[in-house]
Amino acid sequence: MKNNKLISDFMGDNKVGLSIPFVYYLGENLPTSDEICTLENVEDEVRLEIENGIINSVDVLVTLLEYNNDWNLLIKVVKKIYSLELDVEEVLIVRDGLAEANITQTYDAVVKFIEWYNQQN
Repeated sequence: MKNNKLISDFMGDNKVGLSIPFVYYLGENLPTSDEICTLENVEDEVRLEIENGIINSVDVLVTLLEYNNDWNLLIKVVKKIYSLELDVEEVLIVRDGLAEANITQTYDAVVKFIEWYNQQN
């Protein structure tokens, strides 16, 4: 969801979740993290491949933080917006979403605020 990326950028958070297919056969030793991924192979080429959804020719699922589904994440964004101490309509719309305890309304207002904020800066 592109709006979750917009929010992640606003928060300065570049974390993503990765779901990598992994096959384990019973009786085998599990590989250590050093055998799966090392700093040498992560720094450049894998980072680019992760953005494209592929690692070493294997499809992976890349997920952003789900601000649209998680109040705990979304409230951190609201707190950051409030900390800017701006007296504009876009902040009032965020406040209204919170007052209604409506995550969709709050999320949409946060997105609208960030779009407005990015245009100002």
